Amino acid sequence: AIARLNNIENDLDFAEHLIINAGVAIVPGSAFGCPDHIRISIATSMENLENAIKRIGLAL
Repeated sequence: AIARLNNIENDLDFAEHLIINAGVAIVPGSAFGCPDHIRISIATSMENLENAIKRIGLAL
């Protein structure tokens, strides 16, 4: 489930928050019938994944 943050009410808000504040793209779960969840792709290098995780942490 999506953690409740200021001005983030759902998975779409969360996806927008991450792209704007962390430069990380995720897919809102509502696109797959699972609102308030997210999907991420891990089809990249470990270095890119570690960098993205750090940026997500800073954006939260």
